[in-house]
Amino acid sequence: MLTDLSLKADSVPLLAGEVLSSDSSCCSRMNSIIDRLPDTIPTAHVISSAGCDGQDKAHFNSEGYRKLGRRYAIQMLSLMGYKAVNDEK
Repeated sequence: MLTDLSLKADSVPLLAGEVLSSDSSCCSRMNSIIDRLPDTIPTAHVISSAGCDGQDKAHFNSEGYRKLGRRYAIQMLSLMGYKAVNDEK
Protein backbone atom coordinates (compact mmCIF):
# COMPACT_ATOMS: atom_id res chain seq x y z
CA MET A 1 0.00 0.00 0.00
CA LEU A 2 2.83 2.36 0.86
CA THR A 3 4.40 1.77 -2.55
CA ASP A 4 1.08 2.26 -4.34
CA LEU A 5 0.63 5.61 -2.59
CA SER A 6 4.30 6.62 -2.94
CA LEU A 7 4.68 7.00 0.82
CA LYS A 8 7.64 6.26 3.07
CA ALA A 9 6.92 4.02 6.06
CA ASP A 10 8.71 6.38 8.44
CA SER A 11 6.34 9.21 7.54
CA VAL A 12 3.07 7.33 8.03
CA PRO A 13 1.74 6.79 11.56
CA LEU A 14 0.04 3.54 12.49
CA LEU A 15 -2.67 3.93 15.12
CA ALA A 16 -3.57 0.59 16.69
CA GLY A 17 -6.37 0.30 19.22
CA GLU A 18 -6.44 -2.21 22.01
CA VAL A 19 -9.27 -4.69 22.21
CA LEU A 20 -11.76 -4.81 25.08
CA SER A 21 -9.73 -4.74 28.31
CA SER A 22 -12.17 -6.18 30.83
CA ASP A 23 -11.21 -9.28 32.83
CA SER A 24 -14.07 -11.23 31.27
CA SER A 25 -13.07 -10.31 27.70
CA CYS A 26 -12.19 -13.19 25.41
CA CYS A 27 -9.44 -11.21 23.69
CA SER A 28 -7.90 -8.94 26.33
CA ARG A 29 -4.69 -11.02 26.39
CA MET A 30 -3.95 -9.64 22.91
CA ASN A 31 -3.45 -6.16 24.37
CA SER A 32 0.03 -7.09 25.62
CA ILE A 33 0.97 -7.92 22.00
CA ILE A 34 -0.68 -4.78 20.63
CA ASP A 35 1.13 -2.72 23.27
CA ARG A 36 4.48 -3.91 21.88
CA LEU A 37 3.85 -2.65 18.33
CA PRO A 38 5.92 0.52 18.85
CA ASP A 39 8.91 -1.72 19.66
CA THR A 40 8.77 -3.10 16.11
CA ILE A 41 7.16 -0.26 14.18
CA PRO A 42 8.61 3.10 15.25
CA THR A 43 5.64 5.04 13.87
CA ALA A 44 3.06 2.90 15.75
CA HIS A 45 0.91 4.48 18.47
CA VAL A 46 -1.28 2.33 20.71
CA ILE A 47 -4.72 3.61 21.66
CA SER A 48 -5.71 2.39 25.11
CA SER A 49 -9.06 0.71 25.65
CA ALA A 50 -8.88 1.12 29.43
CA GLY A 51 -12.25 2.21 30.77
CA CYS A 52 -14.10 1.46 27.52
CA ASP A 53 -17.09 -0.65 28.49
CA GLY A 54 -18.25 -3.70 26.59
CA GLN A 55 -21.61 -5.04 25.56
CA ASP A 56 -20.42 -8.64 25.73
CA LYS A 57 -17.11 -10.52 26.10
CA ALA A 58 -15.71 -9.32 22.76
CA HIS A 59 -17.29 -6.01 21.73
CA PHE A 60 -17.38 -2.49 23.08
CA ASN A 61 -20.76 -0.92 23.73
CA SER A 62 -21.70 2.33 21.99
CA GLU A 63 -20.11 4.55 24.63
CA GLY A 64 -16.97 2.37 24.64
CA TYR A 65 -16.60 2.81 20.87
CA ARG A 66 -17.11 6.57 21.17
CA LYS A 67 -14.52 6.83 23.95
CA LEU A 68 -12.01 4.81 21.92
CA GLY A 69 -12.76 6.95 18.86
CA ARG A 70 -12.07 10.15 20.82
CA ARG A 71 -8.74 8.69 21.88
CA TYR A 72 -7.88 7.93 18.25
CA ALA A 73 -8.78 11.51 17.33
CA ILE A 74 -6.71 13.01 20.14
CA GLN A 75 -3.68 10.95 19.11
CA MET A 76 -4.04 11.79 15.41
CA LEU A 77 -4.56 15.49 16.06
CA SER A 78 -1.47 15.47 18.25
CA LEU A 79 0.56 13.81 15.48
CA MET A 80 -0.67 16.48 13.07
CA GLY A 81 0.57 19.21 15.39
CA TYR A 82 -2.75 20.23 16.92
CA LYS A 83 -3.45 20.48 20.61
CA ALA A 84 -6.46 18.31 21.30
CA VAL A 85 -8.56 18.71 24.41
CA ASN A 86 -9.04 15.52 26.35
CA ASP A 87 -12.37 15.89 28.11
CA GLU A 88 -12.59 12.33 29.46
CA LYS A 89 -14.00 12.11 32.90
